[in-house]
Amino acid sequence: MPDLGHAVGHLWSGATSREVEETLTTLGFRPPSRTLLEQGAQAITSELVAAAGTLDEVLRADEPVNAEVASVSVGMDRVAVRMEEPLDGAARDEALRRRDGRAYERTPPEPYAFNWRMAWVGSMTTYDADGEALRTIRFGQPASDDPAELAARLCDEVLHVVDLVSGRKPGR
Repeated sequence: MPDLGHAVGHLWSGATSREVEETLTTLGFRPPSRTLLEQGAQAITSELVAAAGTLDEVLRADEPVNAEVASVSVGMDRVAVRMEEPLDGAARDEALRRRDGRAYERTPPEPYAFNWRMAWVGSMTTYDADGEALRTIRFGQPASDDPAELAARLCDEVLHVVDLVSGRKPGR
């Protein structure tokens, strides 16, 4: 089961439910229904988002101090992301009218459209005295979230590195 969960988590990040199901079958798994796969992936994602702060603290607790860090760069930008969004009003009614006369073996899904939205991304890179990159940490945030949250997270990362390099206990 852990292998299946790992495979689903990885595949779900860049594939449709049908593609995930097909790939799992090709890899020798007997996948559950696509609905169960989607519900499971969404539940895991929700739990990870809710626990992000705690997970960061736990991961940082054992983080090694890299005494070679001489500088830090931080970047934050927006990126276009294709989002699946439910249809409303006249667009929804039109999509449902196009389905008239089709036979379904199960309840058809709600109509949706793919739209491009601007999501936020950020990164922090540490460098040695020669300007060689030592480590890069990347962050992403949905278009619906406040970009100030991502900016605060990036600031926390920089402060954490400063604390580690200066020998102070992280968290001040």
